[in-house]
Amino acid sequence: MATENGSHRKDATSDDVQKVKRTGPVAPVGVNHLVLNVHDMEESHHFWSDLLGFEQVGELFNPNGDEPPMRMRFYSGKSDDELSHHDIALVERAGLPDPAPWSMMTGVGAINHIAITYPDQESWLEQVEFLRDQDVKLNLRMDHGMTHSLYINDPNGYGVEVLYDLPREVWGHDINAALSYAVPLPKSKLLEETERVSDFPQPM
Repeated sequence: MATENGSHRKDATSDDVQKVKRTGPVAPVGVNHLVLNVHDMEESHHFWSDLLGFEQVGELFNPNGDEPPMRMRFYSGKSDDELSHHDIALVERAGLPDPAPWSMMTGVGAINHIAITYPDQESWLEQVEFLRDQDVKLNLRMDHGMTHSLYINDPNGYGVEVLYDLPREVWGHDINAALSYAVPLPKSKLLEETERVSDFPQPM
């Protein structure tokens, strides 16, 4: 660009502007995937695939034909009928401690529980009924302020929450109150369609 005295100067570009450094972290979208160490691959495959519905999408291999460094499988749920690269991976690992009895309130495992989302109330109730019919131990049915949930555990002692999300208008106005709201249901109401409560105060 020409100046008044006929000289030229370079227009400022984005490279010339000093980038302002962040003073805090970038907010993540969420958790991308979870990797679990398991005692027995086939036993855990049955739980995560045959019982919970995850599809195996891969298994670790060595391109040169040698044995892979560990036995590892990858599993995906479906969103809009599309598979992910993986939501959960299983690693068979010798020497794991024996599973301890699972309890949300008093359990001492490193992982309290893992939450698995189903699309809606209808599909969730179908899944709960399926698990019951497969003689899976059903630890707890709980209505939270933001989800309706069933708690089970896998063969390795990891707690698993099987849930569906309530609409955001039910819980979005007070997330903390929704998180603290918890009403256990007896097994006689395992498949009951309960109300979506939005006036939250309820001691756990």
